[in-house]
Amino acid sequence: REFLRMALEKISGKKAKKLAKIMDEVSRKGNISNDQVEKLLHSSDASATRYLSELEREGKLRQSGKTGRGVVYVKV
Repeated sequence: REFLRMALEKISGKKAKKLAKIMDEVSRKGNISNDQVEKLLHSSDASATRYLSELEREGKLRQSGKTGRGVVYVKV
């Protein structure tokens, strides 16, 4: 149980750092796209989408645009 708890804490810490990195980039540039998140974090398309969706659910980002290359996320 202790090992599992420690592993979950480590994963949560890494995720929090990645989310913070995304927010720093949005603050710096004004907006961010899925492709930019992929490059910033060296992650897959699916992972970038999950990170952006989580920040959107938390109310930190808002999606602008509907589909494709026109979609960017801006700080709320």
